[in-house]
Amino acid sequence: MSATLITPEQLPSTKHAWPHLFLAGSIEQGKAIDWQTKAYQFFDAQQELENLVVVNPRRENWDAEMEQRRENREFHFQVTFELDHLEKADAVVMWLEPGTMSPISLFEFGLMCGWSSAGRLNKLVVGCPEGFWRKGNVEVVTDRYRIQLVSTFEEMLTEGYTILRRNHQRRAEFSTYDRIR
Repeated sequence: MSATLITPEQLPSTKHAWPHLFLAGSIEQGKAIDWQTKAYQFFDAQQELENLVVVNPRRENWDAEMEQRRENREFHFQVTFELDHLEKADAVVMWLEPGTMSPISLFEFGLMCGWSSAGRLNKLVVGCPEGFWRKGNVEVVTDRYRIQLVSTFEEMLTEGYTILRRNHQRRAEFSTYDRIR
């Protein structure tokens, strides 16, 4: 059984109870390699979680000239899509690729650290290899907020899957507890 893939252009129906994983990180108008496809293939190959949903915010046809204002419906949809799925995810893997600046990824990184600091579920693993221009900042912030930091793509995937399984299990147990009460 294949994992369900959700993209901004492809929105299949899923259930909230299913395990959800969000692929955050470097895209930067095509500067970054398409690491999301490799990540999807890794998670799709895992057979332990039924009904796995993988959310990929990368668009095949992103308009780099699009006006980035909230009044622009397409832009507003993209930002809302990402925020909705970051909130919903049981786990988030974030790849910060050398050679990119990844400002939106760093913004989302800060947002998720804030959520963790505020007591929300820690669900982030950050892959930040040598050569990423703000690696030092990422190291200090992940230490401070106890966010998992790894330096290779493979470690990020493996740790992400561990977090996904753990958090989905916790959510399932919590939901069962709520129904019993």
